Amino acid sequence: MSFENTDHSAAPAPAAQASTDSGDGEIGPLRERRWVTAIVGLSAVVMTLDISIVNVALPDIAADFGAGLEQTQWIINAYVLAFAALLLTVGSASDRLGKRRMFLAGHLVFAASSLLCALAQTDAVLIGGRAAQGIGAALVFGTCLALLSEVYTDDSAGRTRAVGVFMACGAGAAALGPLVGGVLVELGGWRWIFAINLPIGVFVIAAILTTMSLTERTNTESRIDWISTVLITALFFGANFALLSGPDHGWTSMLVLTSATLTVAAGVAAFWRQRTLGDDAMVDLSLFRIPTFSAVIFISFAVRVFSFGIFPFLIFWLSGADGFSPVQTGAVLLFLAIPMIVAAGPSLALARAVSLSATLTLSMSTIAAGLAWAAVITAPNMTWTSLIGPLVLIGIGSGLSMPHIMDIAMAVAPARLAGTATGLANTAFPLGTAAGIAVFGALIHGRVDAVDTLPEPARPLAYVADFDRLTLLGQPAVEAARSAYASGLTTVFAVAAAVALAAALVSLTAVRTKDFPGREA
Repeated sequence: MSFENTDHSAAPAPAAQASTDSGDGEIGPLRERRWVTAIVGLSAVVMTLDISIVNVALPDIAADFGAGLEQTQWIINAYVLAFAALLLTVGSASDRLGKRRMFLAGHLVFAASSLLCALAQTDAVLIGGRAAQGIGAALVFGTCLALLSEVYTDDSAGRTRAVGVFMACGAGAAALGPLVGGVLVELGGWRWIFAINLPIGVFVIAAILTTMSLTERTNTESRIDWISTVLITALFFGANFALLSGPDHGWTSMLVLTSATLTVAAGVAAFWRQRTLGDDAMVDLSLFRIPTFSAVIFISFAVRVFSFGIFPFLIFWLSGADGFSPVQTGAVLLFLAIPMIVAAGPSLALARAVSLSATLTLSMSTIAAGLAWAAVITAPNMTWTSLIGPLVLIGIGSGLSMPHIMDIAMAVAPARLAGTATGLANTAFPLGTAAGIAVFGALIHGRVDAVDTLPEPARPLAYVADFDRLTLLGQPAVEAARSAYASGLTTVFAVAAAVALAAALVSLTAVRTKDFPGREA
């Protein structure tokens, strides 16, 4: 994705004026700026919400369709993988096809696929609809920052504030998504988490058509590297397919081995193509020679591994073991969300007082402590109150890093690669979610399968902590399933804590002041 390719060359009028003074229905540049900021902020809310809002609905969806662990994992990962795979392509495509038209097309695709999800009668249709939602989200999210850059060309302070609104809207949606999802599921059923996108989509599309001129300059020389897009898509989906299919089909099955082989081949081919294309590559590999940039990409990935990657399995536990409704589950997760929001503000002052490296190290270490605490206390008889302390620590740690990650990625990259740097950092987030869900699901699956006393018919229900339906098989089956799932959850927390510690070590050793051109510590 290449935000820096936005045409900012000299012209008789600023870019915002040029985009609003053509065609009928002329509007002033100030009004357009306000509308674009509002629309982009609302887009960040909707697209981010659709990652987190679905988590609390998974138990209901699984029960409705009789879906197993693999299908519920795909309901999340189909969205985030489609989103990640296309995000890097959107920048260059929007330069050629038009940012505004692509932004509008993204909302149209997202609204249509939301309707498909709301009406889905099988888990396969729902998964397909989720993948289509991810495509629409990539078209929208991949053009948001470029649109802000375009309309605020002559107002850097205004652009900074607008980007802040965009980031705050996304962060707030991520934090409050489980509670919002819980309310919708409890009031109208899980289909409402998708149906609610339709009136919002209609409003946004109408606002785009009435407040934003779709007449814009495009760069017809901009090159869309579809080969890299196909290779990267194959890499992401192939790796995820192998990880999600391994527990059910066997890690040495032909299906899994073939998928893994194709994944490696796609990865090697994608790397070779980027090296061959040099400056024209979709991913400029020279960025990874900057230690701080490589560090922040890993941190971006890790943050989602031990947040969104864990959420589905924690939600299954709260629903199955504690018998929580979706609203109650969302309320419990506020013990993570509220500290995250509160800690984000002081984080800026802390980074100025010490350093970015120290702030990120403290952030990742705090998260690791919370996850380790959760691993220690997790047991078959654990109640939700035991999780309050760990969730608060994880939330504080997440808040300390939240304001810095995207800024670091852009700040250390050369100006000509600022858009590519932003795209890579944005892509690392959904990839972390997908990797966490796939790996942690395999760990849960393995722990359940290792319990010999658990009857075979009980295993599919144990994978998703559906202890209510397990009562039909007798109390011994329920107790064995609780023990197996709790053991899997302990392993998940422990592995996530290790990833957080690795991120803390990377923050301490690889985030360097000298990588920030023209900046003081």
